Amino acid sequence: MSGSHRHGHTSDPALVRGRRPLAVAVVVLLVATLVGLFLLRPTGAATEDFPNAGERIQATVLAAETAPCDEASPGAPADGARELCVELAIRIDEGPDRGAVVRQAGGDNATGRPDVGDRVVV
Repeated sequence: MSGSHRHGHTSDPALVRGRRPLAVAVVVLLVATLVGLFLLRPTGAATEDFPNAGERIQATVLAAETAPCDEASPGAPADGARELCVELAIRIDEGPDRGAVVRQAGGDNATGRPDVGDRVVV
């Protein structure tokens, strides 16, 4: 019986040429990922949730009334339709204006409507 039977790896030049660009691409992507992780790492102290949002003050809802919106009210539709708005009477519970009662109006489409006695942040 004659014939050759080889065990082991083939050294087909086309196969070797196809692996080299793939290996280079993997190395380039790995290096780019590591550089990106380094450059985008968190540094320093965390920033505020809402920069330039002003001071947040606790308040309590004293009254909530529904009425047609004024055209100048926040949440009023631009097309002139008379949407319902909610007007709140709110007592400031902290800060230099503690005890003052202010009125705040908004469209009825706001998320959630506070009830009398609810604590809110203004």
